[in-house]
Amino acid sequence: MPKLSAKEKAQLADQVRGSKQPGRDAFRAVSDRFVDENLEHATRQATAEGLTMPELREVTYFGLMVEATQRFEDVEALIGRTLTEDQRDELAELMQSSNHGFKDAMRGLVARHGTDAERWKLIRNTEARYQTELFRISGLDEGLLDDLLAGNIALPGAPARGEPPEGAPAGAPRDDGTTRQRPSKP
Repeated sequence: MPKLSAKEKAQLADQVRGSKQPGRDAFRAVSDRFVDENLEHATRQATAEGLTMPELREVTYFGLMVEATQRFEDVEALIGRTLTEDQRDELAELMQSSNHGFKDAMRGLVARHGTDAERWKLIRNTEARYQTELFRISGLDEGLLDDLLAGNIALPGAPARGEPPEGAPAGAPRDDGTTRQRPSKP
């Protein structure tokens, strides 16, 4: 993921100020920047998968959002309780099944020359299904998901707070786009 300077973070906060979903809008802007900074690779990937660049951008955003929802410690901080081991396992399985199911369905659509409308419907339905299950399992809701995507909302300058950054930057970036591997159950 792109590392944003303090100035870029302030610009991003200004850009999303007043939005109904500032965290998601900021997260999408950073996701789009990630695609732009890796445009040659993204173009090759879109071509290889039979997707348009707007579809690839949406799939990238969704994939990064899914990874963010797998940061269990951050989810727990937002919901105010510890997730059970079963909930963690269920969320990990949701990520895996959503990923595999989506890839298989999209590749099938592309192979049979499905329309743009069919591909977008699959993308939107997958996103909606993931979000519904995420909320059911974790206790997150629309607002809390927005806060999760905004970053650590306790920090000044986080897009969800709508404040310009002040003082020295916080320690290392919180969202490095990685999730610890969890052992699978036998």
